[in-house]
Amino acid sequence: MRTRLSVKFSVWFKIGTSFFLFLFSFILLTKLPHDPWPVWASLAFEAILFTSSYLVVQYFFKNRRVIAFDQDNLYITHVLSQEEQVIPLKQVSWLNMRMNRIKTGAIWYWEYSLHYTDEYNQEQKIRFYIESGSKELREFVGLAKNRNPEFQFKNWSWTFDLKD
Repeated sequence: MRTRLSVKFSVWFKIGTSFFLFLFSFILLTKLPHDPWPVWASLAFEAILFTSSYLVVQYFFKNRRVIAFDQDNLYITHVLSQEEQVIPLKQVSWLNMRMNRIKTGAIWYWEYSLHYTDEYNQEQKIRFYIESGSKELREFVGLAKNRNPEFQFKNWSWTFDLKD
């Protein structure tokens, strides 16, 4: 049975992020000096601003990948195309925590970078968010170490390690 490793962002998270972006943009743009607008123009401007902020958020979430694993393999599914890539866990080389994090509600999600060798024997990496210290993360690290004794796991980040 597959266990999902990457976080699933709800539509409410996207709408909330869009609303925050909308408010920030609205406050920023209303501070600019301009002639007073009629009510219809102001409402149209707000609707266009909210729609564009939602589209910006959709743009950042469009290339999402779902990462899952079972006892033997890692599965990377591209959300838009539904293409699935299967990587044996013995080809996963390391998992590194990044500096980025997102908070939804009371939960912090940290960005991780996962390195693996593809079918052409080239090292690939994929970044994703997961709750730090979650049961799924501990289970994946244990399975990866079991399948590949040289697997490295770094669950801390001191600097902006941009070489990753």
